[in-house]
Amino acid sequence: MRRVLFVLVGILLASLAVSAESIPPQVDNPEATTPFSGDTTGGPTWFRAGTLGTGASGSCMIATLEQVSYETFEFHVDTTGLYTIFSAWDGFDGFLNLYETAFDPLDQCLNLIALDDDGYSWVNSEIVDVSLTAGVQYFLIANGIRAIDEGPYAGTFNGEGTAILGVYGVLFTDGFSTGDTCNWSTATSGCP
Repeated sequence: MRRVLFVLVGILLASLAVSAESIPPQVDNPEATTPFSGDTTGGPTWFRAGTLGTGASGSCMIATLEQVSYETFEFHVDTTGLYTIFSAWDGFDGFLNLYETAFDPLDQCLNLIALDDDGYSWVNSEIVDVSLTAGVQYFLIANGIRAIDEGPYAGTFNGEGTAILGVYGVLFTDGFSTGDTCNWSTATSGCP
């Protein structure tokens, strides 16, 4: 009887450990959660940065001996503060790199401000409490650990304000930007 009880307790604990991997992170501000998703399969490739340097060219370690596919999300935030970026990888080992103001896949260390491999399990990544400034353009790079690590993923931006996907500034239908901070999606009387 005792042996059966220990086996049942062991099975219960093992099932709790497995299901804990699929529990999403705590959300500080559910109203300010911005989802994103994509697929790195067949995307452009680069030699991924693997350590955080000073943000200067050549200040970080390049982690891969082979190029990995990646996808870029341009975004900005409407409120200066701390943000968490979470991504769940669909069956592959993924990696997040975050750049401020510009991203150059041939200069992986320049403007790199945060990165993460494994958040709370190997099938997700989580950059926690990174300080982001309103009005600054950011670039989130979703990529794999190795060349064979590619596929679909989904994630969220969460923080003190809202992450807005796209280029900072006003984009007209002809693709030109005024560079001002007017947001056409929220403007009630038009933008200058």
